[in-house]
Amino acid sequence: MEETVTSSCRNCEAPLPPGANFCHHCGQRNTDGRLTFREMFQEFTAAFFNLDGKIFQTLSTLAVPGKLTSEYFSGRQVPYYHPVRLFIVSGALFISLYSLSTGGEAQSLMEESWKSRLYEYQGHQEQGRLLALRDSLAGEFPAPTARAALDTLVGRFTGYRRLGQEDTLELPLELELFGSNAGPIRIAEKDLFTLAEDSLAVKYGLSDFLQRLAFVQSLRIWKSGESFFSYFTAKTLWMLLLMMPLMAVVLKVLYWRRRFLFYEHLVFSFHTHTFLFLLLSFLLTLRKAVNFDSWLLAMVGVAVYLLVSMKRFYGQAWGRTVLKFAVANVLYFVIFILALAGTFVVSAAFF
Repeated sequence: MEETVTSSCRNCEAPLPPGANFCHHCGQRNTDGRLTFREMFQEFTAAFFNLDGKIFQTLSTLAVPGKLTSEYFSGRQVPYYHPVRLFIVSGALFISLYSLSTGGEAQSLMEESWKSRLYEYQGHQEQGRLLALRDSLAGEFPAPTARAALDTLVGRFTGYRRLGQEDTLELPLELELFGSNAGPIRIAEKDLFTLAEDSLAVKYGLSDFLQRLAFVQSLRIWKSGESFFSYFTAKTLWMLLLMMPLMAVVLKVLYWRRRFLFYEHLVFSFHTHTFLFLLLSFLLTLRKAVNFDSWLLAMVGVAVYLLVSMKRFYGQAWGRTVLKFAVANVLYFVIFILALAGTFVVSAAFF
C-alpha cells in the first residue's frame, strides 16, 4: 500500500519536512493512518519483546539488594519500570494470591458462625411447623397407633433433633472502642434473622451514633464473612502505599547527614517492598503447588535483603547499617500495626 505523507504529524501535529517518513518529535510513522496487517504484526511483536525485555531487566536488577535503586539514581531510569508502578502491580499480585489462598478459611469461619445460627433458626421454624401439623392431625386421628406414626414422621423429617429452647442470642459486641460502655446486647432470635440491621438498632434502642454504627456494621461483617475479608484485604494495598511516605520520613531522619533527597528514600522504600511482595507471592504459589510452607525462611530472606540493600544504597559501615536497620524495623512495625488497625476500623465503618 502506498503511503500518503502529510506536512504535519497526525499524532502531535509537529511540522514535518517534505518526504519525511517519521516524526522527529514523537517518532510516529508519517502515513495516512492506515496500517497493513504486516505493519500491525511488526508493531505488536516489537512492543511485546520490548516489554518482556524491560520486565526481565527490572526483575534481574531488583534481585540484587539495593542495585535497582542505585541504578535508578545513577541516570539509568529508562530501562526500568517506574517504582510506583512496580509497587502497585507486585502488591496487587500478592494481595490477590493471598485472598485466593485464605478465602476458603474465611468462608469456613462464616459458616461456623452466622450460617450455623441461621440453619438452627430455620430448624426451629421447620420443627415448629411440623409439630403444629402433627397436633392438628392428632385430633382427626386420635388412635394411639396414628399418634405414634405421626411422631415417627416428625422424627424422620427432623432427624430426631431436639433443638435448643433459647429464643434469644447474646451478641458479644463490645462497644467501648467507640466511646460507649453498652456491653453485650441480647437479641431475640426471630428479630435477628427477620429484621434488617438498621431496624434492629432502632428496636433495641441504640440511639447513640457510634453505638448504632458499631452495632450495624458488626452485624453486617458477621453476616458477610468472606466478603468483608476480601473488602478489607483490597484496602491494605492503599494502606501500604500511604505508608511509603512515612517510611521515607523515617529513613530521612536516620540518614539526615547523608544528604539524600526525600524522593530517594521514597524510591528505596518502593523497591524493597516490591521485592517483598514478589517473594511472598512466590511462596504463596509454592505453597499452593507443592504444599511447601516456609514463612520463617521468607522473613530471614527479606531481612537479609533489606540489610544488604541499605548497606549498598546508603554506603555506610556495617555497624551503623545494622543499628539503623534495627531502628527502621521497629518503627516500621509500629507504623504498620497502627495503619492496619486504622484500615480495619475504616473498612468496618464503610463496608
